[in-house]
Amino acid sequence: MNFGNILKIWKKDLKSYFYTPMAYVFIGAFSFVVGIMFLLFLKAYLFYERQQAMMGGESITIDRFGEALYGNVNTLLLFVIPFFTMGLFTDEVKKNTLVLLLTSPISTLEIVLGKFFSALSVVGLMLAVTLVFPAFLTLYSHGGWRFGPDPGVVASTYLGLILISSLYISVGLFWSSVANSALTAVMLTFANLFGFWLVSFAAQSTEGILKPILSHMAVMEQFTGMMQGTIDLKTLVFFASGIFLGLFLTQKSVESYSWRS
Repeated sequence: MNFGNILKIWKKDLKSYFYTPMAYVFIGAFSFVVGIMFLLFLKAYLFYERQQAMMGGESITIDRFGEALYGNVNTLLLFVIPFFTMGLFTDEVKKNTLVLLLTSPISTLEIVLGKFFSALSVVGLMLAVTLVFPAFLTLYSHGGWRFGPDPGVVASTYLGLILISSLYISVGLFWSSVANSALTAVMLTFANLFGFWLVSFAAQSTEGILKPILSHMAVMEQFTGMMQGTIDLKTLVFFASGIFLGLFLTQKSVESYSWRS
């Protein structure tokens, strides 16, 4: 595997995101929506703290409220990421450039990885903007506030966001490689990601022998543990396996393009 080839594909696709307003619009809109949610959750937390101070009782840390915030961030990613992955292969087919890529001295794995990391870079930039929120809480906790986020919980949460984003991107990459149009790729990717949410919902509402099985398969359940500051080996293996499967299927799909077309 030639990392130079991966870097070339990464640069090409990363630039393509910013040739159009799409990346700017989605990053701006995402940051704005998350900012509004942060203000609302912070206001609710401060109200709860005042209530607890007046009535007594055990206080709840800001990290518990952070679970709700980042749970909603994950939901936003479910809607946004399909738009970042929809054209990674469908645009190549539309412009008749995929054939050129496949006949160049670049392997299909290098093509897939280059496109994967380009989408992940844009999503990573989008998530990096939200780091201002835990930084704000940390700054003001040193200024006299009674609360501040646990750095370990913040680190595990953002690791979880990167892992779950990588999983979503690998799914979107696969559907972009098999779809006939960008719109179809968006719909298929969203349907697949919504299926992940349904498994998580079923895991929460099911009792009996199926509950632990569904919980182990549920993406949201795995991410919830990381939002609570827990990083288990089985969680890392779960996400790594899902990402690998998505990239593997994408590679096989790209390899089959010549006879599918």
